[in-house]
Amino acid sequence: MLVYAAGASFFEEIIVRGYVTTELIGLSSPVWLATMASVLLQTSYHVYYGFHGAIVASGTFIIFGFYFAVSRRLLPVILGHLFFDVIAIGFNHF
Repeated sequence: MLVYAAGASFFEEIIVRGYVTTELIGLSSPVWLATMASVLLQTSYHVYYGFHGAIVASGTFIIFGFYFAVSRRLLPVILGHLFFDVIAIGFNHF
């Protein structure tokens, strides 16, 4: 599970936060719109938590998106995602 959490954190944030946000901004989209698009995309594929769970998770995605929009630093976002995943694994399996 830890390997999965590390891989998911790494690839989700690089693709959704880094690529999507950067590309939309590069296509002349306002930063706030590019950030919200990445948050909506990431929330949409977390509906396996249920609708309520995906909405709750979107709060974290909004924070990550805002941080990336302001700082343009992806590593802290990846580590934050990994932290939340490891905590979730701990609560669900131990």
